[in-house]
Amino acid sequence: IGNNVTRVRFDKSVSGDALSFASLISRVAFNPISVNAVEQMSDLVHQYDKKKSKNQAGNDEEPASLGRKSKSISRLGSEEENSQSSSEDVSCANNGVCEKDFSDDSAVKVNGIVIFEPWKTQGYACGLPFAKIQAYSYDESGQVYVHEGTYFSDTSGRFEIGVPIGEGRTFVVHGGDQDVLGHTICYVGNSVDIEESDDKCVSQDPKEFPAPGEGSSFSSSSYYEVAAAVGGENLVFLDTSTRSVDIGLYAGSCDSQYEEYELLITPANGCGAAAVVTYDDIQAWQCVDGSVGSGNCNERTWPYAAMDYYIQIEMAPDVSRMDVAFIRATPVGAGATCEAGTEIMQYFRNRDMLVQTVLLLDLESANVATNRYEYHGYLCSVITREDGGGGEGDTNAPTTIFHALSSSSEACLSSNTDPDVGDLTSNYLIGTTMRGNGRTIDASKRVGVKVFEAHYTSTGDSGDTFTTCSDFQSSTTNIVVQIKDGITGGDNTCHPSKAPSEECKFSSVLATGDENVGFVDFGNMQYSREIFSGSAIPNLVTPYRRSFSAHIERNDGWAITSMTVERELVVLTSKTRGEGGKPEDRYVSNSEFYATAPVQGLVYTVVHDPPGGNSFSSISKGTKIDLEMGLTTTRAAEKTSEWGFAAGLSVEGEIHTAVAAGSGYLNLEVMTDHNGARMELGGHGGYAQEGPTVTISGETDNGWDFHMTLDRNLESSQDPAIPGRPGDVILGGGFEIVYVRSDKVDFQDDTSDCLGVVPIIEWKGRKPTTYVMTVFSIEYKILPELINLISVTNNETSDITDTDIDDTTSNNSVIRQTWKSRLENALDDWKRTLEWSSPDFNPEGLNALEDKEAEITEIESKFDAMRVPFTSDDSVYGQISKPLITSVYGAYTQNDDLSPDYTAKKDWEELSEVWDSIPSDNAPLHGVPKIRRTDAWKNDGGQEANGKAAAIGPQKMLQAGNAALLPLIPLAAVMGTVIDRMVNPNPEAYLDDKVKIIVEGTGEESHDPNGRWFPTKSDKWLSSYEPGGTGDDGRNLFNSNEDDPDKDEGLWSRGMSTYAKEEMNNTFKIPSSMDELFEDKKVSSMVDASVFGSEAQFGFTGSHNSDPTISRGEKQDVYLSFSGGGHNLEFSSSIESNIDSYGYSWSMEAEGSVSASGDFSVALSVFEAEAELADTYGKSVGQEKAMAFAKYGEMEVTYTLGDGDPYDKFVVHVSSDKRFGTPVFKTIGGASKCPGEPNTMWREGGLIIETEWSAGANNDFIPPHHRALFDLVITNESPYREGHIYGLLLTSGAQYTGDFGGNMMDLSFTINGLDSLAPFHSLVPLHDVPSVDSNGDLKYTRLSLNVMKGQFAHKYSSIGVQLVSECEWQMSRDWLYRSPISSTAFLGDFKWERECPKVNWDLTTYNTFLNAVLSKQTSPYVNMTLMNPDPMNLWSADEIEGNTKHTNHLVHPSVEFVRVQWRKLGVGEWINAWDMIGNDSDIWKRDVKDADAQCNSARGEGCTFKWNLQRQYFMNGLKDGSYEVRAKVFCSGYDSFATADVKGSVTEENLNIIVDVKKPEAIDMRMLHNRFTIDYSEPIVCPQLQADHMTYAIRRVKTCDGTKITSGGEVDKNDVYFHYNFACLDRNSLMISFPYDAEHGTYEITVNADKLGSKIIDAGNNPVAKETFSTTYGCGETIEGTQASKAPTTSARSELGSPRTVSSSSGVQAGKENPYFAKGGDSSTVFYLKVYGLAATVIALYALFSSNERRSLFYGSPFSLFRNKDESSYLVSKSEVLERENVQQRYGSVL
Repeated sequence: IGNNVTRVRFDKSVSGDALSFASLISRVAFNPISVNAVEQMSDLVHQYDKKKSKNQAGNDEEPASLGRKSKSISRLGSEEENSQSSSEDVSCANNGVCEKDFSDDSAVKVNGIVIFEPWKTQGYACGLPFAKIQAYSYDESGQVYVHEGTYFSDTSGRFEIGVPIGEGRTFVVHGGDQDVLGHTICYVGNSVDIEESDDKCVSQDPKEFPAPGEGSSFSSSSYYEVAAAVGGENLVFLDTSTRSVDIGLYAGSCDSQYEEYELLITPANGCGAAAVVTYDDIQAWQCVDGSVGSGNCNERTWPYAAMDYYIQIEMAPDVSRMDVAFIRATPVGAGATCEAGTEIMQYFRNRDMLVQTVLLLDLESANVATNRYEYHGYLCSVITREDGGGGEGDTNAPTTIFHALSSSSEACLSSNTDPDVGDLTSNYLIGTTMRGNGRTIDASKRVGVKVFEAHYTSTGDSGDTFTTCSDFQSSTTNIVVQIKDGITGGDNTCHPSKAPSEECKFSSVLATGDENVGFVDFGNMQYSREIFSGSAIPNLVTPYRRSFSAHIERNDGWAITSMTVERELVVLTSKTRGEGGKPEDRYVSNSEFYATAPVQGLVYTVVHDPPGGNSFSSISKGTKIDLEMGLTTTRAAEKTSEWGFAAGLSVEGEIHTAVAAGSGYLNLEVMTDHNGARMELGGHGGYAQEGPTVTISGETDNGWDFHMTLDRNLESSQDPAIPGRPGDVILGGGFEIVYVRSDKVDFQDDTSDCLGVVPIIEWKGRKPTTYVMTVFSIEYKILPELINLISVTNNETSDITDTDIDDTTSNNSVIRQTWKSRLENALDDWKRTLEWSSPDFNPEGLNALEDKEAEITEIESKFDAMRVPFTSDDSVYGQISKPLITSVYGAYTQNDDLSPDYTAKKDWEELSEVWDSIPSDNAPLHGVPKIRRTDAWKNDGGQEANGKAAAIGPQKMLQAGNAALLPLIPLAAVMGTVIDRMVNPNPEAYLDDKVKIIVEGTGEESHDPNGRWFPTKSDKWLSSYEPGGTGDDGRNLFNSNEDDPDKDEGLWSRGMSTYAKEEMNNTFKIPSSMDELFEDKKVSSMVDASVFGSEAQFGFTGSHNSDPTISRGEKQDVYLSFSGGGHNLEFSSSIESNIDSYGYSWSMEAEGSVSASGDFSVALSVFEAEAELADTYGKSVGQEKAMAFAKYGEMEVTYTLGDGDPYDKFVVHVSSDKRFGTPVFKTIGGASKCPGEPNTMWREGGLIIETEWSAGANNDFIPPHHRALFDLVITNESPYREGHIYGLLLTSGAQYTGDFGGNMMDLSFTINGLDSLAPFHSLVPLHDVPSVDSNGDLKYTRLSLNVMKGQFAHKYSSIGVQLVSECEWQMSRDWLYRSPISSTAFLGDFKWERECPKVNWDLTTYNTFLNAVLSKQTSPYVNMTLMNPDPMNLWSADEIEGNTKHTNHLVHPSVEFVRVQWRKLGVGEWINAWDMIGNDSDIWKRDVKDADAQCNSARGEGCTFKWNLQRQYFMNGLKDGSYEVRAKVFCSGYDSFATADVKGSVTEENLNIIVDVKKPEAIDMRMLHNRFTIDYSEPIVCPQLQADHMTYAIRRVKTCDGTKITSGGEVDKNDVYFHYNFACLDRNSLMISFPYDAEHGTYEITVNADKLGSKIIDAGNNPVAKETFSTTYGCGETIEGTQASKAPTTSARSELGSPRTVSSSSGVQAGKENPYFAKGGDSSTVFYLKVYGLAATVIALYALFSSNERRSLFYGSPFSLFRNKDESSYLVSKSEVLERENVQQRYGSVL
């Protein structure tokens, strides 16, 4: 091929040569090809026109019959007379082309058919397509059969085999020899009229035949011997093959079938009629095992021929009567929850299963063709239970149906003795009850989950048939059951609040077997699951239920049906308020409540808050201790000198009377001797000097001192939201009432059938405390808490216990009464405390009073009674300061009335007393003289008083009149003077005068010119506290520069001051039993213990132990309680110590004195007196140098107690770290928020969030462009039932291990329509989420969460919604000591159903096949390319291993296939195009399957699919018509109720293909005037005319009178071309217009006259047959003005058996000008194809033109070069344009 390099021999059929020749297709478009005969093989001696020659005597127009039997036909090559050559004249014009058809009569045809049994094809003659016929000749010499060739039937089973005339042949059609499997064939004779009988086959002995080319043989009895072929033999072989099928509409994966349905069975090859069979028909088919009848088998014998078929459900059963109520009315469906299935027809249509291909042509007879319609309809589930939990090791499923409760709000048990199904009974309770109502409540229950499909399989006369099926473990079906147990607490991985876990998913359901059929296997053949209440958390919101649910998903291999079955139980358990957290958490909320109660009247301090947001007041108290030690060492040296002299005269005599006198150092003694008495007189005088004395000394100082300060500062609230009185702060003594509060779901009382929340209080005791609280906290936090506790205590249905009271009475009445009294006392004490400490000037309800003014007057009087100016002497500070100022001022002014204890006189007296207290030992010293005499002479001068005092003795002696005493009188006078001087040593002036001068500052000598000495005026001194007050003769406290008073025991008491105690007592008359609480030392013991961490005595006495006591209490820790509210309590202590110091000093001192003295002495008798006088003068001078350093260690410890939230409260134990001196705090209890602090009750605790699918939403299968819809259900179980500000966040579960936020990429979350929730964003605040309603009952808060899908994924998992404390979360942005208080609920897995990816034709396919006509003249292939136009939604085949392009997230995971489908235009169901399997050149040897055009290049060059119409029987002549073709993408994995765009997508526009295999047939002709019209059976296309090969031949054969024209009648082709008009009309007609000047007569018009010329064709390029039509023109009466005939006559003669044209022409669109013939054109419009054989054959390319109204319907007109048995190659050229109007007439509009 090509330059003669390859030769193809045509002596036999060789498939390899055919394939080689097929390569022409790759060259034909570019190079002209010549096919030349180079060698002639040996052949028969051919005879031509023998049949015609024998017929020439007859009617010339009678066609020859090739099939007739005639003795005149002899064997080819014989020498009989009839073997002579035939001849006939052929007329040829000059330079013209002449034509003569010769018939080759060398061989005869043997006709035959391999037919299926007619009763299996509805009486139609349908044959085995491409049946293999082996032809053998018999070698007489060798007595063997010789293989002569292998032949194939056509698609209808027919065959024509040429056999040399007279030769014998044996034709064998052996079933085992066929290219298709499983066929049994026999010979039945020569007639197709075959009766159904057991002996239909001709019985003949089997013979052995050699297998073609294999050297082997086979035996067959299916043969027929033609002894001598004469032509016209008819051989009929019968295909009796049987097939086994499993066909029907089944109830799921089980073997039960629906009954009322119909199947349409259509032969795929179009042979025979479609049949409709019913269920009863199928049941009548014979079972494969030989039995017949309904229900005996599923595999049955196919009653039709072994061909390929399409089957489809023609009518589905009516199951509309079956609904949930219907199912529940059946025994097996009682209590079921069901999800309806899809309508049956649509169910299979969605799955591309409504029309199925049953390939029975090529099937082993032992195999079964399975084409079951398995319909998965209603999916149902029944939950069963067993009360009491069942026995140990019981694995069977419970049997009691667990019905859903009929009322969603009922909280009372049914009172009916025979309750209805769904009524609330004790069987729906789990847990324990404390009521004595005799009801048995199970602590645990076993539940089972039964799953089944419900099918309404029959509604016949025999009754309804309800069938269930639980077989979910088939190859295509599976079940997944996910459990959510919202009852069992503890480590329950299946709790709804936790992320979905694989541990809670189960996929095994018992399909067959024992009583557990249909039940979910929870593992190890355990068909039940235990629900426990031991750790269950009750639902405190009415109707108090928690649920057990099973989410069931059935995947039928294509779509997923899902439903959730939920059953509710009321959990009778308790929940401790404030309890929360996990055991492994480091910090958890405290569950103990602390209610503060005051000790009546024990208020230490009150700080009143001024108005104004930034205003506050404070009070600071403290003490400072100084301790000092001096350690001094002194070294000194002293040098002194003295000198003196004395002179005197002494006279001694003895006289009776002697007088001696002396003065200084001069003594004179006169002595007289009288009566023997001795008298001495002497006088002495002298001078003495002492000094100077010089002293030098050194001194060291290692002393130390110690200072310690204790301060307390109390501030009012600084919270702008709590101004004025609510911000007043009270510091007082009290005790904490400690209790644990729980809530239990239980019966309201012993006789009630209604459930409720029962309050439980366990009293833990009372602990002393010092409280620091704002009035706001007391009024809005503490008082309501006490009131609520009183209410609970009074509630007889509550449960009250006390750990310290052993109460055996009914309902704990003793405890109840005791605590009622205690709580009421505490409440009353608080009211009194508030009334006294911080009177309310704006009481609640004031503005609503009628006598408002009177109330205001009373309030103002209270205010006036408690207030004084701060500067008043009556204020606290005035009361403290006034006495001190007065006392000091009295001392300063020496006013005994003002200050009797601090005058100078008092000091002198105390000085004397102290002097006298010092012992004098053996050298007594004079005492300190009195400041003034106190005797009778106290008012006399000093000397005068001394003289008077000295004269007392002598006067007494003289008065005695005793002469003996007279000599003693002088002595008595001297002695009296001396003694008085000793007692009163200052004879010159009294000391009180000196003191007055010194102390009072009087006297001129006291003045200092610089004013540095004491002031001389009283107004220089602080004289009063209150400005302008009594006694304000000098400065007052506020005008003084001195800031701190010396001391004030009352003020500085850290307890309650005496004044405050007296005022309290005056107001409320504190009981005398409590006086001890207010004593100085005891009153401060508790507050000191609170602040400094010591212990104090405290206890209770009196009735119900309600009266606080100290003396009778035990020593214990005293807590410190403080509330929030913006106020602060600040404690500080500082210490200062001299830790290193040294001092050194020295001094030098000189002093000297001069004294002059005199003395005298007198001795008289036995008496002697001596007097000495001395005067001394001295002076001293000294020098001193001193140096020292000191280092002090200082430490100050301060702590402040405060909190901004007035509802917060803290109970702490304060102590001190003995190692470091820092305070140590132990939190005992309290309540806190923002953040919740360790060991306190977290006020924001108890938050619970749960997620639910919104009503009607199925978030497992969310439609595209829709949102996932969730309900967020919030329960605020805060311990105090407060509303709080929470926030919502997104979180990921532990099961997600990808990138942070990766499971939420591009998702949009909205809360009630607000777009603000996103990963890593701020939380969405929920302001004031309420806890309880106006009745105090807990309520849900419900929000809507919508999630919009992003672009990166469709399925999301492990996404949780976290409800978090808004305040704590804000804190945690910086840092928080723990994670914020939160509750997390997961959304579960949710998935958007993906739109099935799109599909479109590529432009070439669209342009080529949008409107195309295909036939045997064209290629049987429809070459199409499919594209995916959406880059964001890829086909499954686009997935890349390793995701190297990062596009796998765009791949749809469930594109099952991309089908090409067809159907009759606008009629019927879509049928899949077939794809051939394998590469065999024989297309009929290839298996077929439904084509799947999916590939991995849909986004690139596209996915190609070559659809062979011939293999799908379109070209067998039985399926001509208009078809529409679409491509459809089928996706699976969706919900059974998914939208259409999820299930699949189709091309936007269908291709329209017309299959036209049959050639147009002339059906009528007529002559009107000069126009001859021929009507054809279908639209035709007129060709363009060729000058050298004219399509039409016109010859006048007769004149109007009937004379035959023997010569010269041919109309010249030029005349035909120029004068005759040819037009194809809309009505499938060819109209030939004669010129008006044409000669009259009878004309023969031959259509398609030239084999080499262009042809009249139909849309499929099928040329009309060469046929001659006869008509009369112009004969008879003519029409006026014309030569047209009024009564023309017509006739026709076709040339049967004329060869089929092998040429075709192509058309190009012309412009608006007249049509033209394109002899030459470029490669884009015109191709020339010339083929030369033994005789030059030229196939010219025609250019087809059209007007603007025409449209080209297709391009390309291939034609076959070989028999249709082989896969052929094609030469492609352009075809004629089919006029749209003509096409519409037959096929309708295809646009």
